Amino acid sequence: MGAFGVEIEVVPPEVTAEIARKTNLFLVSMGGGKGGDCQYLFACDVLGTNTGHVPRHSKKYADLAVEYARIQQMRIDAFKAFVGEVQSGAYPSAPYVVSAAKEEMEAFRKNMAKL
Repeated sequence: MGAFGVEIEVVPPEVTAEIARKTNLFLVSMGGGKGGDCQYLFACDVLGTNTGHVPRHSKKYADLAVEYARIQQMRIDAFKAFVGEVQSGAYPSAPYVVSAAKEEMEAFRKNMAKL
């Protein structure tokens, strides 16, 4: 039994460095300073998608939360426009429906009358 690595999360950098000096463990550091063998953050921290609590050790490289909010507003606006056009009768209009030829409609109506 044994371990090959450990996650160092939100510990003082001096502690991470000391563990690195005293062990052969592979140190994965998140908020534990530069003394680890690798650094990581969750994608929500890197991309800035979280809208609630942001951990103090996280660094935002993008602000996708703002972009997601903008896109959500676009969705809402689009569906409101769709509903409004359906309710007013503006949709569907000629460019968005298929028309039948006059002869085909006459034949269809004739067949429907037999039912």
